[in-house]
Amino acid sequence: MRKYSQTIWLRATRSTGRGFRRAIERAYKEAASTLGEPTDPLANDRLRNGLRRLCARIRHLNDTTFSDGLFAMLDTYRVPLVGIKDRIVPAVNARHAIIHEGQANEEYEELTFHVAVLRELLKRIILTLLEYKGRYISFLNGQEFLEFAPTTVTE
Repeated sequence: MRKYSQTIWLRATRSTGRGFRRAIERAYKEAASTLGEPTDPLANDRLRNGLRRLCARIRHLNDTTFSDGLFAMLDTYRVPLVGIKDRIVPAVNARHAIIHEGQANEEYEELTFHVAVLRELLKRIILTLLEYKGRYISFLNGQEFLEFAPTTVTE
């Protein structure tokens, strides 16, 4: 099914308007020949509608949330997230509220903590990319000297 979905995606991204409808029809015919065309008209309609929904979503296949993209990048580069992993999403959400809505929904102390989390995250990304090994200063829980890559963080 994955290979089939990729084939539909390649055709759908090259098609617009009428061409897109033709791509759906071609995809339907291929699915019907691969899976066996349903004899029941209701199942036939379900398959055709399912392919339409799939093709409509394929256009936005690479659209992900900022947090999803961030965590994918962090995972790819193997950035250590010990002590901050569960704090990143609330910090990003606070940032989004300020930037997109123009207001903070949290108290000043919480916002300063979010800033500390994002600074720590940025520090760890840079140190990881530099392949740094050694001590660094963290201000996540007050000033403390930690070994990089951290394995524990004071709560």
